[in-house]
Amino acid sequence: PISSKLYIWCGYIGLIIFTALLAFGSLRELPLDTHDDEILRDHEIAKELTYFFLPAEQKEFSAPGRPFSELVRWFGFLVWGNDVAAFHTYCVLLHIFASVLLSITAIYLGVSLHTSMLGGWLFLLNVSHFRAFHTLVNTDYPLALIWCLSGIISYVKYYQSSSISMLMLASFFFILGVGTHQASIVVVLFLFSWIWITNKNVLKSLYFFIPITFVLLFISYLLLQIADSGGATTHKSLSQLISNSLITTVPSVLRVIFWLTSRLFKIGRAHV
Repeated sequence: PISSKLYIWCGYIGLIIFTALLAFGSLRELPLDTHDDEILRDHEIAKELTYFFLPAEQKEFSAPGRPFSELVRWFGFLVWGNDVAAFHTYCVLLHIFASVLLSITAIYLGVSLHTSMLGGWLFLLNVSHFRAFHTLVNTDYPLALIWCLSGIISYVKYYQSSSISMLMLASFFFILGVGTHQASIVVVLFLFSWIWITNKNVLKSLYFFIPITFVLLFISYLLLQIADSGGATTHKSLSQLISNSLITTVPSVLRVIFWLTSRLFKIGRAHV
C-alpha cells in the first residue's frame, strides 16, 4: 500500500517539508538553551565512543543516561563542529523524518492512508513539541521515536511473515530506542495492546514480549546507573513517583500504568 501510491507520498513529504520550513525555518537563529552548552562542551571533551557510556561522576558536564542520542549528536559534531544553527537544523530534520515515519507506521498498523498522513502532519505541528524543537538536548525524543517506529514496522513484518531477521531487527531498534530515551520501553506495551485489540494471536506474541521486556528493563537499569542522579530528568521523574515505602509506591506506579494503558486502548480502538 505504500509503494503503490508513491506519487501521493512524494506530495505528502513535500507538504511536510514546506510546513517545517514555514513553521521552524527561524530556528537556525536561536541561541543556546537549557543544557545545550553542556552538550557542546562534551563534544569537545569526548575523544572516543566510550566517553558517552561513562557514569556521571566520570563526566564533567552532561550525563542524562542516553548514550545513543549523545553519540548521534557527537557524530554530527564531527561533521559540522559545534555549529548551533546546524544542530537546530538537525533537530528539525529529525522531526520531519519522525512525522513521515509515524504516518507509514500507522498504515502498517491498519490505519487508513488519509488518517495516517493527517496524524503525521499534526504531529509535526504539535505545540507540546515546542521545547523539543528549541533545545538541542531534546533531540533525544524524536530520535527515540524514530527507533521505536522502525521497531514497530519490523515487528509487524515479522508477524506477517514469521521472518526471524525481522524479529531481530525489531529487538535491535527497541534497544536503540531505550538507549536514546528510557521511556521508549512503553513501545512494548503499545505493540502488545495492538495485538490484543486486533484479535491477533496473543500467545504467539508472548514468546517475544516477555524476553524483550526484561532485556529493556535491564538496559534501563544500567542506564540509570550512569545518569546524573541530581540533574537527569529521568531520576527526577522517578523521585516523584517512588517513595521509600512500598505501601505508597506500588499504588502510585499502578495508577500511572493503568492510566497509560487506558490511553493506549482508547487510541487503538479509535484506529481499528
